[in-house]
Amino acid sequence: MAQNFEYIDYPKLKHVKIILNQIMFCSPHAHNDFEIAFLLKGKGHIKIENKMYDMVPGDVFLINAYEKHSYYSFSKELFLSQEEFQENLPLLLIFQISNHFLREYNPILRTTLFKSCKLDEFLDKDLYSKCKTFLIDVALKYFEGKPFFQFEIISELSTLFLRLFEKIPYKQISEEERENLKKRNNRLEKIISYIDENLTSKIKLEDLAELEGLTATHISHIFTNTFEISFRDYLNMKRLEQSILLMEDKSKKLIDIAYESGFSDPKYMNQMFKKYFNCKPKDFKRLDNPYTHVLIHSINSNKKEENLFNDEMAIKQIVKYKELL
Repeated sequence: MAQNFEYIDYPKLKHVKIILNQIMFCSPHAHNDFEIAFLLKGKGHIKIENKMYDMVPGDVFLINAYEKHSYYSFSKELFLSQEEFQENLPLLLIFQISNHFLREYNPILRTTLFKSCKLDEFLDKDLYSKCKTFLIDVALKYFEGKPFFQFEIISELSTLFLRLFEKIPYKQISEEERENLKKRNNRLEKIISYIDENLTSKIKLEDLAELEGLTATHISHIFTNTFEISFRDYLNMKRLEQSILLMEDKSKKLIDIAYESGFSDPKYMNQMFKKYFNCKPKDFKRLDNPYTHVLIHSINSNKKEENLFNDEMAIKQIVKYKELL
């Protein structure tokens, strides 16, 4: 649930980063880079702002700078074997391209908002297929790092953006609108950090309003507009998440878990488990399967559950996928 502003480093090429990542869960976050996410294997979900998409192999998504997005691998099948669960984890090839990319030549990217989408919504079948092959080839050049690969990457990503401008709806926003987007993310980060740090205390809308110099009504609207749930529901979900994390310690008593999670009493925690999971806390605590293991770890909104591949392993995985195209 947390909203984090992610600062991206560029270890190989200024303003460009490509990673191969097996993601169990990545909480809502935003950054000042365009992101292209290409699912090579597995299945899951991606949420961009308030729109949720199912992901299947071959899907490619475009996300704007400053747009919050998250990835989920959760399966509806609670009792998959460990092998099946691992096989179904999303394997994502992710391109992160700063909105400062080539700004010396054309600063248009800095204030461009494309229509976030699954690319096949706007590309015909043939062009979509060529786009996927193109992304695979660019990624291989990046990970192989042969002499002068930087020139190839810059050239090919320039071509990619040219095609995006030709095919994907977009608009130009003002510098003021851009700054407002940035301020929105910073404000959300402060609010969510405050909740995380004070979860076991009584938290009121008025506390958050005072923190940000806003009215309680404005803070309430921020929650409903951002997360599509009320502040109270958000707080209950955060406390449920904390209680699930504490359940990993099988020796902990449920009464202690309730109070350490910020619930006013164990009965209220029982009500929330019944509402969101349709079971009692004691029954949830007994579950022991891969899904629950991942849920317990990844539901902690302050971190990601992911497996980043090094260059050598990334090349092997991408070549394997390319052979299937």
